[in-house]
Amino acid sequence: CGPCRQENRKMLPVYQKYHAAGFEIISLSLDNERSLWLNAMQTDGMIWPQVSELRGGASATGGMYDVTDLPRNVLIDKTGRIYAKDLHGEDLIEAVEGLLKARH
Repeated sequence: CGPCRQENRKMLPVYQKYHAAGFEIISLSLDNERSLWLNAMQTDGMIWPQVSELRGGASATGGMYDVTDLPRNVLIDKTGRIYAKDLHGEDLIEAVEGLLKARH
């Protein structure tokens, strides 16, 4: 979807800046068509791990993580606890920085 593609491009600089410090992104695609999914990953520069069942909204993984609206992100701390959901822009950067500082 258009909003997802825009979010992918916004996440790339965040990933590049914080990945070496321990920040990881794992993308779950709700695409149905493999070729469209692969093209989006390449075009948007999504260099982090990607997963898809290629089942669209019927994705079992999407259901497990309550992915009902797109785009969606979930920030998980080092213990596996959900820290925040659907943060964007400066709110996301502040939360990531806070969690990375708490690691040390």
